[in-house]
Amino acid sequence: MNPRDLHINQSVSRFSETFVIAKRATILGIFLVLSAGVITISYQIGLLDGLLNSLTLFPIATISVHVQAPLDEATVRSWLPKLSDKTLIGLRVRPLSDMILGKSWVDMVSIRKVFPDTLEINIATKQALALGVIKGEGFFFDSNGKVIEKSSPQAWAVPVPIVSRSDDSDWEGGQWATVVRKLPEPLRPQVSEIALERFPYFRIFLNSPRWEVALAFENWEAQLPYLTHLMQYAASQFAHVRKINLILSKKAIVSGRFSK
Repeated sequence: MNPRDLHINQSVSRFSETFVIAKRATILGIFLVLSAGVITISYQIGLLDGLLNSLTLFPIATISVHVQAPLDEATVRSWLPKLSDKTLIGLRVRPLSDMILGKSWVDMVSIRKVFPDTLEINIATKQALALGVIKGEGFFFDSNGKVIEKSSPQAWAVPVPIVSRSDDSDWEGGQWATVVRKLPEPLRPQVSEIALERFPYFRIFLNSPRWEVALAFENWEAQLPYLTHLMQYAASQFAHVRKINLILSKKAIVSGRFSK
């Protein structure tokens, strides 16, 4: 055999070996990917729960709970299933997280496994913007004007404005929530109630001075400087005032009587 033919045969042999190795590596790679996918799906739908929980590695010994008001740690712990017989490896976080997110005051939840034995739960809560009154019953509303939950009689002492509506009120939640959110800080603590009438009209009731103020949604923010000015001289010059009408732009109509 001449040297040229020998060289060709060796090249073909090396190519064949390389092809076989590459083919085996490809098959192995596909097998590993499929195996990982099957294991991941099985874990997510709970098929591996029994196997993972049978392992005694990393048992849960400590559950750390961090939560914002108005919720407290005891309330959150009362929601939790029994975890003392679980392990960090065997615990599926998603179902536990979904359960907590389904509670009224919960806005966000983070659950973290801290090896070797700690489960850490962090909860951010919804903040009440107002206490709304619907047919004589109180409900907490969030910053979007959506109901958080029904309030208890004790909750009426919570330091947020009360929002009531007349029978013909047609305000949407986002509209009146905008009013509450934009109340300036010097005025906000003095507002005890916001009474919604037929849109765009509403009234706010102040604690000090004890005034009833009529406003309209379209221009109420522009009218606030007039209200602030009147409040500065309430005791000395406007002691007789009980009602102020600020519906008309750049005007303030005062009265000595509250609305019936």
